[in-house]
Amino acid sequence: MRILVISDVEGVFGVSNGADFHNSEIIDREAHEVLTTLKKIPGTTLTFCDCHNDGERAEDICKHHLGVQPVKCLWGIDFCVPYDYAVLIGFHSKNGTNDVFSHSFRKEFESVLIDGAEVGELKLIINLLNYHSIKTVFISCNEYALSEIEDIKCIKCVTGKDDYMAFSDSYYCYLRQKLKGAIANAKDSNSGDYIDAEVKVNLEDSRIKRFLESIGYVSVGQYIIYQSTFDFFKALHSFCLDINKFHYIEVVKRYIKKNRLHNASMIPTLAAYFERDVQDLNQNDLVQIIDCLKNQL
Repeated sequence: MRILVISDVEGVFGVSNGADFHNSEIIDREAHEVLTTLKKIPGTTLTFCDCHNDGERAEDICKHHLGVQPVKCLWGIDFCVPYDYAVLIGFHSKNGTNDVFSHSFRKEFESVLIDGAEVGELKLIINLLNYHSIKTVFISCNEYALSEIEDIKCIKCVTGKDDYMAFSDSYYCYLRQKLKGAIANAKDSNSGDYIDAEVKVNLEDSRIKRFLESIGYVSVGQYIIYQSTFDFFKALHSFCLDINKFHYIEVVKRYIKKNRLHNASMIPTLAAYFERDVQDLNQNDLVQIIDCLKNQL
């Protein structure tokens, strides 16, 4: 039996402020408990995907679980592997709810729609899993996230936040029991129906949309358009990188204005600035940014 665990952090029971994200004991305990429980199922092969930010937690968590394959980010998942189940943990609700950390993928995404209905990353990820015929178990006590997928077929493992203290041994004991029951119930179920409809992304800053259009993105009205959930996730990594490039270009524009650089031929001298202050920008990104800037000066 192959199980894919996909972990976010904002929806972890007890996480209540940004400082908690820097406390690995708080945000990782749930993942450790889930992996430990699943490893005890005979014949189980596990993959752990950290889909929060750059997926930096994946390898650290898997160091404590021999044989568990770490994956960084959703785009790192190999769906050629025939997973039987996916277990989703730590997820939050979509942008616009009263959830403490509500958002949809990125802060630049004002809304994401599929088949005309606004959704968050949780619902879209479950739809992707349905595309691959993977049964889904969602572990959560987040009422907003649970409400968001109430019309979606998956095993909802609801952990009662009103009965337990966050991060207490009694809570994790209860979580392990609920997870075992959820996996047992999932054996007799099928994956949900895949919603085969286009995905629309509304960006909060129209300048980002115009930049994406200038490099070939398809838009209709206020939305960037993808033909399906599958296509959206296939392109998600590039989508994020291109949004990052927009922000880098804005930084360069401010740098040029501040230093009164108006000659496009001088732009390559900014390479040292980027190498020093923007660590995740590679040389190919820099070349593309310079080309974009030359067209604008």
